[in-house]
Amino acid sequence: MSFPFAGPRWVSPHCKSSRSTLCASVRDRPSRVATCASARLQRADVVVVGSGIIALCIAHHLLEHTGLSVAVIEQASGLCAGATGAGQGYLWQLHRDPLNVEAWRMAEKGRARWKQLAEEDPAFSIDTNGSMLLATTLGELDELKSRVHAVNGALSSAETSRAVFLPTRDRVVSEEPALGDSDAPIVGGAMLPSDSQIDGRAMTNAMFLKCTQFGHQRFQPHFGAAVERLLVEGGVAKGVSCADGLEIASGAVCVAAGAWSSALLSSWLGPDGWRDVIVPRRGHLLVVRPGPPRRDGARFLVHGVMESSYSKHYLSIRDDGGRGSDPHDLYDVTFTATENSADGTLLIGSSRELAPGFNQSVNPRAVKDIMDAARAYLPSLLDERCEVLQCRVGLRPFSRDGPIVGPVQGVDNLYIAAGHEGSGLTMAPATAETILEAMSGLLRQK
Repeated sequence: MSFPFAGPRWVSPHCKSSRSTLCASVRDRPSRVATCASARLQRADVVVVGSGIIALCIAHHLLEHTGLSVAVIEQASGLCAGATGAGQGYLWQLHRDPLNVEAWRMAEKGRARWKQLAEEDPAFSIDTNGSMLLATTLGELDELKSRVHAVNGALSSAETSRAVFLPTRDRVVSEEPALGDSDAPIVGGAMLPSDSQIDGRAMTNAMFLKCTQFGHQRFQPHFGAAVERLLVEGGVAKGVSCADGLEIASGAVCVAAGAWSSALLSSWLGPDGWRDVIVPRRGHLLVVRPGPPRRDGARFLVHGVMESSYSKHYLSIRDDGGRGSDPHDLYDVTFTATENSADGTLLIGSSRELAPGFNQSVNPRAVKDIMDAARAYLPSLLDERCEVLQCRVGLRPFSRDGPIVGPVQGVDNLYIAAGHEGSGLTMAPATAETILEAMSGLLRQK
């Protein structure tokens, strides 16, 4: 049986170009690759391109565990302009594949790190209200039964709970009363009480503040700075140049720009190795105030809930026998719902569609379809009195092979950390550790 998420490939993709060919393409593209010479030259030991949760975790890990200085460069005017700001914040294991050992390990490590941060700093708040997958066919129910067995066999001994199989609709409703009047054909489900949710925006802001505590000489954020060129000397990355004339010389460059990462590398190194390696998949998430009032602080939802068919989006196209999600599928909506325990709003999702030209505009069809699907599951909460307060739109960085984390072939001291699709929040801490390990040579030089 196959489970979600094919697991990260912690090396650069097998490019068609060899190392020598890529280096040649660098020399042949003076408009995108330059040597370090600028009147507006600044310096940092490491440049991180991007300011999402993965980029900031990398920056913080370098600041915390080395004496290096880090410059973070973001083309947007502020934080949370990409997938991080539009995510639902799952720290779940129930929908992952324990057979994909590396991905499972990275997710477990990420969950442990977020929980540690929450214990140390109240700004890193975690809501451990558990996860629930919902089956709407007998085939899905059989898969959930097998999943529960596999997940329980892979959970670490530190886990405080185990996955539970819910063989009937009545069992599901007994655990999640909000589904009691659901019109959806729920036949059963599964749950894992120790799964958690986090607020991606709050976590990103908290991580940024932790970085600033190292002082302006160690941590140098630049917003509204579009990286235009990679600075290279002798086949070694030496920094970046921005469209406004700013150049930052450095000992290493790490591209952690989410859905834009592949296009950026392709513009620097030529299209043969990086074109469409990571593609943007637009997603919508709705912030909704339920119709009925909250009673005495009681939650509307006991768990985070999700259709079990959502897992198809985490399957590798190469490894799933064709049953997974192709980024070129035109459109898909799958029901998910979590509750913000602080204010009682619901996060309702979600959609997936290819986003040519990095289109982050709202698709009215997606908003309607998400609400229609959600009302089938939660008709009492989403009655005519409910109000859509916000529509978040983000571009998930989709890679056919899962996350790509490590050195980029062809240019020394150039790294990538991208392609996590919907797992960026969960896997960001472990991704940062992997990048630090990959930079071990640079650290020895320092």
